[in-house]
Amino acid sequence: GTAGLVTTFTPVSVGGAVLTYSWTVDGAPAGTGSTLSRTFGAAGTYRVEVTAAGPFQSDVHAIDYLVIAPPSVSPPAPDNPTPVAGSTVTFTSSQLAGSGPVSTWTWQVNGVTVPSAGSSMSYTFGAAGSFTVTVIATGPTGVSDTEESVITVTAPPPVADFSWSLAGGTSVQFTDLSGGGPVTSWTWTFDDGTSSSQQNPPHTYAVPGTYSVSLTVTGPGGSSGLTRTVTVP
Repeated sequence: GTAGLVTTFTPVSVGGAVLTYSWTVDGAPAGTGSTLSRTFGAAGTYRVEVTAAGPFQSDVHAIDYLVIAPPSVSPPAPDNPTPVAGSTVTFTSSQLAGSGPVSTWTWQVNGVTVPSAGSSMSYTFGAAGSFTVTVIATGPTGVSDTEESVITVTAPPPVADFSWSLAGGTSVQFTDLSGGGPVTSWTWTFDDGTSSSQQNPPHTYAVPGTYSVSLTVTGPGGSSGLTRTVTVP
């Protein structure tokens, strides 16, 4: 049995009329009904005895009943509490001191059961967002403890990159090649006092020359910048 839960004992009849029942637990009177319902508050081995009295004789039966503590585990703990989308996080849980044994571990992410290796689980988050990670630790009697934690996954930062090509005369076509995380804004500076917020801007210089062109990209995961030298003949 499990500590804290009700256990019901029922005597097995072997024939003959029974007029009264008398129950004891570890020698102390516990009840007089045909069954005994008992909540054991602590783990241990208890001597449960029933005396069935008939019109001519009494019969005594006893068992040693083992009661174990219910399982209790720690909430899921990530090895990386601030992951970015695309990264793999390993969560662990451990049995708390004084709690009962754990027979099976079940892990869920947002309510969906995922593969695991006992008290640990590795999961790759494919997108940014808030996720609830749950561990269910079940003991040998079927009693379980459910613990959960919430982890926030952020978008990875973008990585600025671009190319350029001459478009005739002093005109240049710039092409955004940024990778990494999503980009929501682009800031170009053309080293001639002008700028652009287009993703792939064309630009015409007033005079030929060598220019330091910079691109800064910004997204939910942060920002990144890159400067390249552009030669306009």
